[in-house]
Amino acid sequence: KEAVECLPLFEALNLSIVHADLRPYYNVLKEVGVLDLDLDALTSAFHAMGLTDQRDVADVPEWLRSPAHRQSVAQLIDVLLGRVPKDKLAGAQERLLDCSVWLTVGGAVAPASWLWRGDAATRSLFGLLDSDDMWVADDNPDALSRLADAFDLAAAAEVLEGAGAERLQALHSARPGWVTDLIAWIDDRHAELGLQPQLKTRFRALPIWPSGGVLRALDGLSVPGDFADPLKLAQVLDSDVGGSFRTLLLTHLGAKPLDLKTYLTDQVPAAFALDPRPAPETKRALVHLLARHIGQIRDDEAVQRKLRELPLAECEDGEFRLPRLVYLKSPELGLVFGSLGRRYIHPSSAGSPGLVDALRWLGISDAPEPLDITLRVDELLRSEPGAAREAMRSLFRGLVD
Repeated sequence: KEAVECLPLFEALNLSIVHADLRPYYNVLKEVGVLDLDLDALTSAFHAMGLTDQRDVADVPEWLRSPAHRQSVAQLIDVLLGRVPKDKLAGAQERLLDCSVWLTVGGAVAPASWLWRGDAATRSLFGLLDSDDMWVADDNPDALSRLADAFDLAAAAEVLEGAGAERLQALHSARPGWVTDLIAWIDDRHAELGLQPQLKTRFRALPIWPSGGVLRALDGLSVPGDFADPLKLAQVLDSDVGGSFRTLLLTHLGAKPLDLKTYLTDQVPAAFALDPRPAPETKRALVHLLARHIGQIRDDEAVQRKLRELPLAECEDGEFRLPRLVYLKSPELGLVFGSLGRRYIHPSSAGSPGLVDALRWLGISDAPEPLDITLRVDELLRSEPGAAREAMRSLFRGLVD
């Protein structure tokens, strides 16, 4: 029945179909070599006619332009698909999806392999990023619509990656509510993140997460937590997004809440890697913060290891250096290293037991390191002989003391 209704299409596709009056002679026709109409024959005819691209409806066979006729084709395809052996179904369906049978939202006809199936809200949300006619129209027959790929998180990641940071930021600036709608759309489909773990990495890397008016990658942001950044060094997700989508962020995407450890191991080192670097007063305030929290972090080697690589030790000459390069000044060290201001922490820090404790934890020392002694000796050997002799005596007196 479905094939009979599609006879005009078969003629347009140059498919030779036995007249319906000969159906009672089916067995005889089979014996003389007449083949059953199958899906492969239909899709091959579409391919032979070049009907494998997106085109205006006026450029497809006239019979196929009618909604009623497309319904007949859909019913025929549904029947023919049901006859394909399971071991050949994937290949047959792939060839079918490359045929120009699907009506697009823009009014054209295209292969389903070029299109996505999505509801009106999805099309509206992502249509702002991609103006291409990439959506299956709602008025396609159900038998055809359900064959098109649904627009899922993987498809969304592809579109967002293709848009690029500049375009995403421009859209966010023009439509501030768009990114919240996007994150809500992702949240509605968070189950897909568990089924496809690689999607977590892709969405964390996408610059779609708002922080202070700028869209950034989630990998560089913390979700507002129980620690308030007094120094404004952290890059934190906007609180409205962090509050509304906390489960998505922390559980499904693996973002970190801003607590003291995250602040010190992730956010502070990241701030020191940016230009401009933190100002001297910010560095001083950070050391004071460490002194206040030293009881919480003293035994945390991960925090200690990260912070020891930052120039947090203010020296007598006003420069900030790595703590392991700096000493707590004493008369004995004065004999070893002389009065060079770059060797010693600033008096404002040296006079505070709490700050000295924090700086010791970071790596400053009051005993000379062997390498520094060697470098000091090399330095003296290159100086004037008379001055070098006296400085060398002082150095050994300091070491003995």
